Amino acid sequence: MMEALAAGIPCAGSRIPGVDAVLRDGLTGDTFPPGDAAELTAIIARHMQDRGKPLRQAAAGRELVHGTFSATAMARAYERLYGELVGRTVASQ
Repeated sequence: MMEALAAGIPCAGSRIPGVDAVLRDGLTGDTFPPGDAAELTAIIARHMQDRGKPLRQAAAGRELVHGTFSATAMARAYERLYGELVGRTVASQ
């Protein structure tokens, strides 16, 4: 899903652990209960009727993925983590 959103492709996914990291229901995509084929079908039908909403969601998803999961964002997160760990180690000695 991250790759699809990074490419600006609308997504729908079941509400299972991990999916919520990128699909914020109604904001960056649409979610449905696991195994609920009827709800997935309804989401697809809505996406086909109103193409604007899924495209807006995909754009928001793209921003989320690039801002949170890009190589640059991940490097900054590691840099902060390492800084915190070094700070704790030095302070505890």
